[in-house]
Amino acid sequence: MERNEQGLTFEERVDRFVIRKLAQDQINDLWVEVIEDKAKYNYLKTAVALNRYFSVESPYTAAESTEKRNRTRDARYQRIRNIAAAAGISLVVGVGSIYWYSLETTSGLAPLAVLDYATVRGNAGFESSDAARDQIQEAIVLSQQGSPDAAIYQLQDLYESTGLEYDKAQALLNIGIIEYNRGAFQAAELRFEELVRTYTADILLLERSTWYLAQSYLAQGKVEQARQTMGTVADYGGAHSRAARQYLNYLR
Repeated sequence: MERNEQGLTFEERVDRFVIRKLAQDQINDLWVEVIEDKAKYNYLKTAVALNRYFSVESPYTAAESTEKRNRTRDARYQRIRNIAAAAGISLVVGVGSIYWYSLETTSGLAPLAVLDYATVRGNAGFESSDAARDQIQEAIVLSQQGSPDAAIYQLQDLYESTGLEYDKAQALLNIGIIEYNRGAFQAAELRFEELVRTYTADILLLERSTWYLAQSYLAQGKVEQARQTMGTVADYGGAHSRAARQYLNYLR
């Protein structure tokens, strides 16, 4: 079985990626590898989607109503269907299993099924408050528990109330991520566009926002806009540049 320089198989690297235990340089290599191999790409999409689905803890206790738990379950199934639509794949839900079937897309390459949330760990040179970090983390938990509207409301409140530009940017970024992950790609696009247009102080955040904007374009079939935006990401030369260049090979 083929292993990388760290002695990990492809499946082991995917396992580490979905639980956020994979180093950034290995993540970059993984993007390049899966983009070049459709079977591996589909494997990664499935692993990410299933991990997100089965790791979500119910926000309800056993004493609460069955109706509420059923609504949470139905929302989670709908979210997976949205992921399937975003990734250009067909989804069949069977007894105890979920199957993914690849479909051809216009560009030959599908957008990311889900985006990672942007937890705030502080950034040298950019002022950020502890209260804002806590509020963002709480919103992320709300979204993961199946309450995206409540999460967006909390982040929007932070965006409007804080006087710190870095906290505003992080709130806006996570609103876009939540919109994308529930299949509201146009709403996500608007958030990422605003972020790219108005917040340019932190090049790392700007690159990530531009990368997510490109994914939002791609999810809506806006191939030309996705191509141009991927080119911008590639020019940054940062964490997503290698993957962006691979996308460009398909989008040209």
